[in-house]
Amino acid sequence: MSDNWPIVNFIVRWILGLLFLMAGYWKVFVLTPAGHAQQFFVEGFSDSWIPTWLLHLFGYSIPFLELVAGLLICIGFRTREALIAVGLLLIITTYGHSLQQPLFDIDGHTFTRLTLIVFLLLAPVGNDRYSIDHLLLARKGNRSD
Repeated sequence: MSDNWPIVNFIVRWILGLLFLMAGYWKVFVLTPAGHAQQFFVEGFSDSWIPTWLLHLFGYSIPFLELVAGLLICIGFRTREALIAVGLLLIITTYGHSLQQPLFDIDGHTFTRLTLIVFLLLAPVGNDRYSIDHLLLARKGNRSD
């Protein structure tokens, strides 16, 4: 196995984490969750089968999910759970885009992020040495219980 896995994991984790962190930051602190919900959910899907309350729920919560999950991915804490969360987020957004445009082109943000998520989930376990998860696992292994 390559000695480069720890640095590769670090780089990929930070690139993916920053993509979600900065999107979440913008949606929470610049656009605002209310603006995000109205602009990207309520207005965009008012003529769909999706109930308004669900549009508001996703519209308000996704910015915070992106912000928190992006931060967790960057620092490498609860990384697997954060990757699963943003993976589910991509499923939701892909479905939404496909409702609006049945031949939605996944090549933009979605495919790039999906590729990085899959890479990190498939990377050899235990090689992400530059993460909080690794430090906690090492500490747990060094304790004499």
